[in-house]
Amino acid sequence: MNIQKIASLLAISLLSFPAMAGWTRLSKSSIELRGDIEKNSYNEYLKVANGEFSKVILHSGGGYPSVALRIAENIADRKGVEIKVDGACLSACANYLALAGSRLDVDCHSVLGFHGTLPSAGDSVASLKQEGAPQPLIDEYAKWVALFHENEDIFYNKIGVDRKIIDDSVVVIKRIDISVSYSIDRDSGEYSYTTTAGVWIPPLADLESYGLRNINYCKQYTSHLVDEIFKKNQISVRYSISSMSDGGDVKR
Repeated sequence: MNIQKIASLLAISLLSFPAMAGWTRLSKSSIELRGDIEKNSYNEYLKVANGEFSKVILHSGGGYPSVALRIAENIADRKGVEIKVDGACLSACANYLALAGSRLDVDCHSVLGFHGTLPSAGDSVASLKQEGAPQPLIDEYAKWVALFHENEDIFYNKIGVDRKIIDDSVVVIKRIDISVSYSIDRDSGEYSYTTTAGVWIPPLADLESYGLRNINYCKQYTSHLVDEIFKKNQISVRYSISSMSDGGDVKR
């Protein structure tokens, strides 16, 4: 028996986009990302970002965190860049790209949704061992993910935002009633299951408590408002719009 196991925990996107989506230059001063953050998105970004720009428009369900972080580091090195969310900026898009500028604009027609980050090196090692992965792979991946989190910490320190916002998003998402659907073939025993993704759409006061400044943000999200935004952008995820300090949730 030949068993091949493929793990794809590195790229999490909560939206679907046409094949041609990606980075484009809109004008001399503006560039835009519409679509997933793919493996080649950093090189694509560099081509589009060649020269000056002062505005980045984002509509992305996320993707590869390591790639998003590299792009965000480059944006953060530039001065006076405005980040505008046009529709949705979720997961890796929210964790890194949305926070990389000098100013963030998220009006009540758009959402910023946090979704956690990659597991720690220790958790990754434990998971790979449980899967029966070869030790050399475990050692190599542990080094890779440890370096990723080190660079993640450096980025957050540089932009003056508490990276606890990522960890807290996981805490809030755990309060949400995440649905699971499954199917099983009674003859062969083959099965599949799907877990609905969840995101945290923080209130403005929460964002400010983590150190975000110069932010134009929707003053109050309601479940109806978020439902309409998600419907318009064909997003199907559970969400919370509650404060981190609030034990009760408004969720979908």
